[in-house]
Amino acid sequence: MADRRRRRNREESARETCRVTGCGQVTSDKKPYCVDHIDRLPYVAQVRDELARREAETLAAATRRGWRGIDTTTGAAREIVHELAVKGAQTPGRLAKSVELNMDQVEGYVSALERAGIAKLVRTKRRRGGERKVVELVKKTA
Repeated sequence: MADRRRRRNREESARETCRVTGCGQVTSDKKPYCVDHIDRLPYVAQVRDELARREAETLAAATRRGWRGIDTTTGAAREIVHELAVKGAQTPGRLAKSVELNMDQVEGYVSALERAGIAKLVRTKRRRGGERKVVELVKKTA
């Protein structure tokens, strides 16, 4: 009986109500906002701002002329390099899905990364003929 009371008291103390005026929904683990108002958390605002910045950066790069207009130090380029470093060589199509860009944008970034000596596009033969394009990082020699 005492164990049940302690458990219930612990559960009640770990709950709060949403801080949005008029909401009153119960939150868990002493969170300040309910699921409906999670967008008010500072972390969520930072993520939203980063995504907006990345989208603006991508649009700006897409409006420039070809690979010359792409900055290889930007977020999308860094994300492509990180994806290749973590998962290894990938086809441009798979890379486009991973970094959530369209194929034209990925091809522009890959061209810019090739010119910068960071990545390269390798053409390999398939067993049944034809060729397959794969993007991989350039190995640095020490």
